[in-house]
Amino acid sequence: MTVQPIDGWRFFVKGGKMDCVVDLEHGKCDCGVYAVEKIPCSHAIAAGTSVGLHISTLVCPVYLKDFLFKGY
Repeated sequence: MTVQPIDGWRFFVKGGKMDCVVDLEHGKCDCGVYAVEKIPCSHAIAAGTSVGLHISTLVCPVYLKDFLFKGY
């Protein structure tokens, strides 16, 4: 996949099944997967890694171990 920055948090990602605009700040991608599952899709992973972000920082906090432990 090729990643082109749009601005600080938005990227145009070309490749995969479709080309998408990814907004890492708001956790959204044109494919819709990231916004629904709250786990980064392949487009969000490509955009995040292109700017040096660790993938775990893109996952919604409700999936973190500490958050789950507090629920019990």
